Amino acid sequence: MAESKPVIAIVPGGFCSPEVYQPVANILEQDGFTVIIPRLTVTKTLTSKDPTSTEFKDLSNKGLLDDVKEIHDRLASELEKGSEVVIFGHSYGSLPGLLAIEGHTVAERKAKGLSGGIKGYVAVAGMGSSTCDAAKPLFFSDLPPERRDEAWKLVLGSQSQKSLSDVSDFINSDATIPKTYVLCEKDQTVPPELQEMLIQAGGFDKVEKLSSGHFPFVSQFLRRIIRQNRVSLYYNSDDGFTQDETGSPVYLLASSTIAIMKFTLYFSALTALLTPITAQKLSGSAQGFAQGVTGGGSAAAVTPKNIQELVTYLTDKTPRVIVLDRTYDFIGSEGTVKEKGCAPWKTGAGCQLAINAAGNWCGDNPKVDVTYSKAGTSGINVASDKTIIGVGNKGIIKGKGLRFVNVKNIIVQNIHITNLNPQYVWGGDAFTFSGTSKIWIDHCTTSLLGRQHYVFGRDKSTGITLSNNHIDGRTQWSAGCDGYHYWTIEMVGQGDQITLQNNLIEHTAGRGPALSATTFLHAVNNVWRDINGHAIEGDTAGKGLFEGNVFQNVKQVVVPDFKGQLNSCPDNAAASATQQYLGRVCQGNIFISSGAFNRKDTGFMSDFKGLPIARSTQATTAQSKVPGNAGFGKI
Repeated sequence: MAESKPVIAIVPGGFCSPEVYQPVANILEQDGFTVIIPRLTVTKTLTSKDPTSTEFKDLSNKGLLDDVKEIHDRLASELEKGSEVVIFGHSYGSLPGLLAIEGHTVAERKAKGLSGGIKGYVAVAGMGSSTCDAAKPLFFSDLPPERRDEAWKLVLGSQSQKSLSDVSDFINSDATIPKTYVLCEKDQTVPPELQEMLIQAGGFDKVEKLSSGHFPFVSQFLRRIIRQNRVSLYYNSDDGFTQDETGSPVYLLASSTIAIMKFTLYFSALTALLTPITAQKLSGSAQGFAQGVTGGGSAAAVTPKNIQELVTYLTDKTPRVIVLDRTYDFIGSEGTVKEKGCAPWKTGAGCQLAINAAGNWCGDNPKVDVTYSKAGTSGINVASDKTIIGVGNKGIIKGKGLRFVNVKNIIVQNIHITNLNPQYVWGGDAFTFSGTSKIWIDHCTTSLLGRQHYVFGRDKSTGITLSNNHIDGRTQWSAGCDGYHYWTIEMVGQGDQITLQNNLIEHTAGRGPALSATTFLHAVNNVWRDINGHAIEGDTAGKGLFEGNVFQNVKQVVVPDFKGQLNSCPDNAAASATQQYLGRVCQGNIFISSGAFNRKDTGFMSDFKGLPIARSTQATTAQSKVPGNAGFGKI
């Protein structure tokens, strides 16, 4: 899904009308947000307090679920458009705001074949309730008594008692989206001690603290504005002016002052709180051989503003969580090279030419002029203990790949590496591994490369999981001069251990993978489709279990001269033979308009001993889910 600013749904607190929050909405809308403020059905300004009146009875029958329905009704048109929503619930509003999440998250809607959904939840002083008279000193506990009447005018209303006693089975911990709690430290309506208990019970991902009472958008910035204007906390409600320290009148209309501090605080708070929500949170955890990888762990997130900062964060020795929220374009950043290369596969418009790697690769092939970006030919050397995570579909690295050499404990999720001199062989590799351990590459897309999407060098790399990735082989230049990229996954490591799970590999022609040296591969629930050549090749010591995969329009699944050990789980007997190694039977593969793959070697299966093994589903599940889920911009 294309990343855009989320829709902001501000659910008012008890006794509050939408107008209280409208100045905030105005500022957010000016900044490009769409803002929805549902009018609570349980809050109303009554013309009569007579309990026998129709309006009183109508209000008294309204409850929590009526407000949930109101939220859903207000969000319906945005969800139909595929919009993503962050719910911001204040006080009582955090309750219907929470219940509105159930069944409507991005993931839940995606499972139903729908786009959009609720992606984040923010509770400010959650679960506050009180009657009007008792609420005034509690809501505005951080204001002197003479200021509370004016502040109260903003929230005056009546609240259905039913709404404050309704109970639901859906609680904070049931919501699987990012959740933030804003703790108001001077709150007497929901005391900080109770707020802390709610935070602990609710499993919030982030907590922000404000030195304020129950209505921070009223009190905190009112105090600040008056202080900044050197105005004492005295207010004459009759003549509408304050006095400064010299006794001179300073006209400061209460309504405009409160409006100013209202939108100032909320704009600041919303901007700060939405940053970690709109930024992509690490999704899931590694299965297979990389299980247990932590990357940068709980390190504070950093967002590089340019390619120089990106390189610094990736290469320094500090554990980091690095958030990519834009395109980092390295093309030309290290200069442009013009030299002689060669044409190993003809010189037609659709043919890849080659850079003369190491000064002697071209040999006797016809010489041609080549011009390429130097940056693409060597990747960034990523240091250990890093998490690299993209925001939506904005985390793009253009013109340079990533290298993992003699490092460990790295997570890369939801990024796109593209445009590494795709017209030239040796123009650049997306991901390079050599002498590594515990690396998880997840939900990444690689496209338009000069050479390999993934390449494993000869030094041993263990604990590697490549999951939910999209290897996109569509190109204007290829070794076969046919638009199918040949160089896909090169595995030549001595003793490498690699899990390949839930990936989409399409429009390639070879080396998908090249299973060489003594690499041990577990390929589970992947989809190979539109392969105009072969998928699997390798040498005599390569070994791999392929289960639950889909081969669709693959001209040749495995080259006929492959001498290594393979198991494709082709029948029930072969499946049963794997149980002692996997703790379960392996899943069969699906072949649709594809070549044959009927191998059942078990001599290498003992290599699974002691290793974490990825779960497997039936190939039909992979067929329906993997194409729509693989690659960046999907989480």
